[in-house]
Amino acid sequence: NRISTMILSGKPNRPFPEEFGVDLDSMTEGGKQAIDVVTNMLREENYSGLEELLSPECIAGLRQNLSDLTSEEKDYVAVSADDVFFSFIPDFKFDQSGQSLILVTFSLPGLSTIKEILKVHKDEMESTIQKIKDEAKDGKLEGSEIRDSLNQVFTNTKEKVETRDYHKIFQANEILIGNLKFERSNPSSEWTITEVSQMNSVVAWAYIFRRRWKGRLGLSLRGTDFYKVLRFDYITDWVAYLLFFNLFMANMSGVGMGQG
Repeated sequence: NRISTMILSGKPNRPFPEEFGVDLDSMTEGGKQAIDVVTNMLREENYSGLEELLSPECIAGLRQNLSDLTSEEKDYVAVSADDVFFSFIPDFKFDQSGQSLILVTFSLPGLSTIKEILKVHKDEMESTIQKIKDEAKDGKLEGSEIRDSLNQVFTNTKEKVETRDYHKIFQANEILIGNLKFERSNPSSEWTITEVSQMNSVVAWAYIFRRRWKGRLGLSLRGTDFYKVLRFDYITDWVAYLLFFNLFMANMSGVGMGQG
């Protein structure tokens, strides 16, 4: 169960046995890079460049699917690896006939831009605050001047945030769900992508689930790793469930004793 694994280890998947020859971290990171390369080539309709990455059947299917898209719709096909914030492997098969696994990614268009904006704001504020500290240490600023300088830093930062409003990017985009199926004949051979699909969460998820996942992502942008945010959310859900269950059972016990 991915939720229990997330609660216990902080990751959605347990490591694979060594004999499978699959390092989970390398596989998920490589998968993120693969979806970046593949989707950007698809946007450019560079099918010849995909021949070393995808199976012929997969390329043929993608070519057919993309032929029905407008140029504007094709722009949304491309996914940047830096926009992927969560990934997991829901299904895998390792036996004598070969190996296969499915990698699912969650990404938000523009997420890398948002992170860059926040980093610039943070670096600028920390640099200015350090300058104020140095001037105060050298006796160039008095108490009231330090307070006024710090207030000005926070005011300037707020104005810059409003000018470069990352909230608009965040609100204007929805989470994309990517699926890639990797196959290979044995642990020493190269992986080939045999299936690629992508779906907007607006289509895949109910409204409440979309809001919840974006809420988690929004919290992570304040400086906490997304996986830690998700783990904490799952833990609080589990604690709330246990409390509710215990209260329910206690209530049922009370009813039974009253009837007795």
